[in-house]
Amino acid sequence: MIIFPDKKEILDAISSKIKAENAATERLQNRIRETPIEDVRKRLANHLDETYEHQRRLQQLIRNLSGTPTDSKGHLPSLVPPATSLTAKTVKDTVRETVKEAATGGGTDTGSRLTFEEMELMKTKMI
Repeated sequence: MIIFPDKKEILDAISSKIKAENAATERLQNRIRETPIEDVRKRLANHLDETYEHQRRLQQLIRNLSGTPTDSKGHLPSLVPPATSLTAKTVKDTVRETVKEAATGGGTDTGSRLTFEEMELMKTKMI
């Protein structure tokens, strides 16, 4: 015998997905504002458009089940830089310092320092 979940369970499951999408849109918008590389901003903007589409579809599913979509945001994991290379710095501070050093030609230890592009890719992968 097949047991189907009840309507409330389905609505709860879809609502939890919408909460994650709501949180993701906020994080993506922040990343787009913080990212100095145009190509990365475009990729993030495309991802944001896809996330909006996910939200729209999930909201429609809830409405089809006579529910009301939520505007609340779920919890996303914190962006924590790798302890080995960025110990007490945020990714944003490190990117700023890297850009400043690259612009002024500062810093001589290029073997252990991440390039600007590497930092931007690391930040994007953490989303």
